Amino acid sequence: MGWKPGFVELSLLEFEMRNVEMVLAAADQGRRIDKLKPLVHSLDALRELLYDAQDVMDELDYYRLQQQIEKEKENREGETAHGTMLPPEVKLGISNRINGIVNNLQRTGNSVRGILLPYISHLALPSTQRQSETRNTRLTTSVPHELKVFGRDADRDRILKILLDDGSSDLRVLPIVGIGGIGKTTLTKFVYRDQRVVDYFDLRIWVCVSTYFNKVAITLEILEHICKDKQEYKDVSNFNVLQEILMKNIREKISARVG
Repeated sequence: MGWKPGFVELSLLEFEMRNVEMVLAAADQGRRIDKLKPLVHSLDALRELLYDAQDVMDELDYYRLQQQIEKEKENREGETAHGTMLPPEVKLGISNRINGIVNNLQRTGNSVRGILLPYISHLALPSTQRQSETRNTRLTTSVPHELKVFGRDADRDRILKILLDDGSSDLRVLPIVGIGGIGKTTLTKFVYRDQRVVDYFDLRIWVCVSTYFNKVAITLEILEHICKDKQEYKDVSNFNVLQEILMKNIREKISARVG
């Protein structure tokens, strides 16, 4: 259970993730970038690679948390806790994924970094601040790893009670706060996919909002979840129009389920 990827390969992954964050932030600040189709495709590829990188980091966080919980159990009970050892093929698979993602991030990132260099130079930050922001802007998905969640049943049930309480109709935001790496995202994933939540809510949408807040991009991500006809919003960039399209689709989804 004490296994972790090599320091060098993990450092390379974090370094490339920071670089990609800078590139994507520069792209958001750029002008008329959407007219450069090859560049747009490369930026989309970078975002997908960053999703993959964040998934690996989430998985490593899970293993670290599981090891911590089992160590606490060992200290509490005064006997060796028999944690599940990772099979060699799993260890090798994670290492290969990290190396593959790093190589792809380097190749794709280098192809667009030169074009966006004028914008990137304006985003230069001290190394420690870049590291902090990178960890705070990790992209996530709602798909949980096929693993158990240890010691979080009480937390999950408390969240479900708040979400499913009939008196919580005015609830707009439910913050889950804690230091990095304690499993906030993992807990949120399992609440999101809990069958009681699936049955209770007419519509569920998972969207990752990074530090570089872009309301147009977020609206488009939500539309990708609920709008089957991408032609309806594909060429729309006006925020108000996108919001109107979003509200129309939400109303249609809810009406169809109620009907």
